[in-house]
Amino acid sequence: METKSEENEEKTRESIDSISTGAPSGKGDTSIIVQRVMEFAMSSDFEQSFEDFAKENAGAFECILDMEPGYEHPMEWHQIYLDYLKTFESKLEKFIEKIGYSLAEFYKDCQVILENGEVSGWSLEGYNPISVLY
Repeated sequence: METKSEENEEKTRESIDSISTGAPSGKGDTSIIVQRVMEFAMSSDFEQSFEDFAKENAGAFECILDMEPGYEHPMEWHQIYLDYLKTFESKLEKFIEKIGYSLAEFYKDCQVILENGEVSGWSLEGYNPISVLY
């Protein structure tokens, strides 16, 4: 019997295979990598893996209902966040490599997009990535 983690890995492989058919021909196109990653990240299998992650870890956050103002969060929450981040980054990294690119190429294209302020018709004018943290 497969564990949830193994099921999620299999779903990720299936999503990658359904989206990618090899490296795109336009390696020089600034936004092709980002567009492919966006498509993968919006796939139902990708989203489902994070819904499953949330369900598996929801119990750790039940104590928030009883917390008094000023109470510090348990350190366990930080470890759950790190696990979430590792899962997210690992899935994206595998996808990027599967379609024939490196993380360095992906990050470079993201930087160009942020500097130019647009991807696939989405304007980033006035967008401050730091503002989403507050």
